[in-house]
Amino acid sequence: MTPVYALTYMMLIVFFGYVLLAFIFKGESLPFSECLGLSLAVGAGAMGSLLFGISLCGFSPSRMVFLLIIILVGCLYLIGAKYQWLVKIQPVDSKGDVVNLANVMVFCSFSLLMAGIAIHALGFPLYEWDAFSIWGLKAKVLFYESLAHKPDYFYDLSLSFSHLDYPLGVPFLISGFYGLLGEVNDTWAKIIFPFYYLSLALILYNGFQWKLDKLKAACLVLITLGAGGFVRWAGAGTADLALTVFYGCGVCYLLRYLDDQKRCHLILTVLFAYFCTFTKNEGMVLGCFIVLVMFLFNLLNREKSDWKQFIACTGVFLGLLLLWLYWRRDLPRTSEDYAQLAGIKLLLNNFYRLKIILPAFIEQLYAFKLWGGIWVLLAVFAILGRKAFKHRYVKAAWLLLVLHAGLYMFVFIITPWDVRELLDVSLDRLILHFIPVTGLLIGLHWARISSDSSG
Repeated sequence: MTPVYALTYMMLIVFFGYVLLAFIFKGESLPFSECLGLSLAVGAGAMGSLLFGISLCGFSPSRMVFLLIIILVGCLYLIGAKYQWLVKIQPVDSKGDVVNLANVMVFCSFSLLMAGIAIHALGFPLYEWDAFSIWGLKAKVLFYESLAHKPDYFYDLSLSFSHLDYPLGVPFLISGFYGLLGEVNDTWAKIIFPFYYLSLALILYNGFQWKLDKLKAACLVLITLGAGGFVRWAGAGTADLALTVFYGCGVCYLLRYLDDQKRCHLILTVLFAYFCTFTKNEGMVLGCFIVLVMFLFNLLNREKSDWKQFIACTGVFLGLLLLWLYWRRDLPRTSEDYAQLAGIKLLLNNFYRLKIILPAFIEQLYAFKLWGGIWVLLAVFAILGRKAFKHRYVKAAWLLLVLHAGLYMFVFIITPWDVRELLDVSLDRLILHFIPVTGLLIGLHWARISSDSSG
């Protein structure tokens, strides 16, 4: 019965996400692939956040809680149906979808990737140290106790190795499955990770189609998500895949919002930025980066920006973020509290570490086994398609990439850990977070090259 509960849980997440899309798009039509990808990603982020709210009210995940969630989602569905807000699926243009050998090869290649990640996720229990000792441990605590009861775990310094104050989005999503199943199962709880991967692939596929044709978009998905480092971590059970999904989706819709100023793209940008903040500590900064860059480019284009919508969405983002920060305010801080460590004196004292950090980052650029040459592609396409820099969404994506790299270098400079050891155990997982934005930039520069050659 465990596989049945696992698939039921994922179906509920997808349905929850689909219902929420009704209130974002209000009856607009979407391609099936984008609708499914968004339903998965929005549903996963929203389910973790909803379980957080329910836990604050004193209820840990259980079948009774899920019965109430099903009733809630059903009511939201009926409201969406009444006002005709439910997302419509765009009809397939048969003339534009030519079945040829290239399309078949791309589809088969991605199917093999998905199969490999599913086997990795469901064939093993939590065995990665971070997956077992941080995210899996928190999920078990949240399954047995609600946050309203202030579980002793969060105040036990002997367990500080598990990062007591880390955000709880992924642990709540895992504990939700435990609640529906009625017991802890570390293997089947990882069913969410192949679906995370699928959601990012579908959203990036549609994001690439924004400027590229379907075959190029599909090939770029394979290049971006088929890298060895990506496949290595996709099914491992850490929160890095979730952060990569939410950050990549947030940047994707930010770029589209800067281009078309659509309300739905603004809402999705801010929603994914919030999901970042509730996924990992670095996600709190990355989510804020997305909102800050959106603010900056709105400021530079004031005559075309809808400031009322932007302020309203940003207010919701800050309110949700502050709710989490308020709850964790009295949790014990350890030596890894980087916000407390950050300071000019420490930065200057440790500045010599750049001689260690920069070569490690540069080594990742030509680690073909891990990243398949994606960084070389970015450099080549950026040079050949340099005219794309005139678009503000391209400038925004590059700015985010630079801020992102600067953030991680800053963390390595001030960390209390041995910087060489920390680079060895964490850098490839951190580089994973860069991959979707890198793929988006390759696609935007590639589109410019195609435009110049056809013109």
